[in-house]
Amino acid sequence: MALSRRFLVSTAALSALAVDSASSQPRQWPNRPIRIIIPYAPGGPVEIPGRFIAEHLTQRLGQPVIIETRPGAGGALGTKQVIAAQDDHTFLMITGAVAIQPAVQPDIGYDPLTDLLPVSLVSESSMCFAVRPNAPFQDLQGLVAAAKANPGKITYGTSGNGTTTHMAPALFGIRAGISWQHVPYRGAGQLISGFLAGDVDVMSADLAASSPIHYRGRARYWHYDLVWHLRCAQYARSQYCEVCERNYATPFRLSPWAEDGGVWRYAIAEWPAGIGRSSAP
Repeated sequence: MALSRRFLVSTAALSALAVDSASSQPRQWPNRPIRIIIPYAPGGPVEIPGRFIAEHLTQRLGQPVIIETRPGAGGALGTKQVIAAQDDHTFLMITGAVAIQPAVQPDIGYDPLTDLLPVSLVSESSMCFAVRPNAPFQDLQGLVAAAKANPGKITYGTSGNGTTTHMAPALFGIRAGISWQHVPYRGAGQLISGFLAGDVDVMSADLAASSPIHYRGRARYWHYDLVWHLRCAQYARSQYCEVCERNYATPFRLSPWAEDGGVWRYAIAEWPAGIGRSSAP
């Protein structure tokens, strides 16, 4: 799997941060294996970079870094496990759901502002809507028109309640003035299986999850967060900054985006991050 330069730089930064934290401790740290809890189902777009990072941290820190998946409640179950661990060798790798969950679950049992401590951004992935090649709507205008003509009939699948993949189409629906039906799954793997089986009309996912089936011809996707990337690319061209333009000229830049569906200034990305307890080193 090709890894972006941004992802590699983020990994190096996370490793350096861990080493700096270790050297600043009055006692040796780490002095036993480190756990990274991923609160999503195995095989998803967070576990893949998580295992890559664990391998490099093991080499840098001299202690095994173990990945454990604890899916459930949109990431809340794994997050609670990290907070309850009461040790400085257990960390969390989670997406923007860590900021979303307390808003959709007021009784979630923790406050990310006081119970958790950000360590490092790991990566950032563009997001999209995916449809099967035989979908009755061929573009975002068609999707919006179909949803308006059949309120509540068009279904979209996500990797769970309260996740970024849930909030993104919910916001899109509000901005586009449409009503459509949410179908949550337990992780990206089940979401893709359900989508390919025809159980939902549209899949909301990041490119890490949707690109493989797109390249095999089993899905078409439409971006809904590249508006500002393209604006930056246009600015780079106007300033004759070839390096900046290349950074924004992703292989997917020609895909339709939210403006095609009449939704302007709509930008959402998935961002896995490393997080520890508020008392972590």
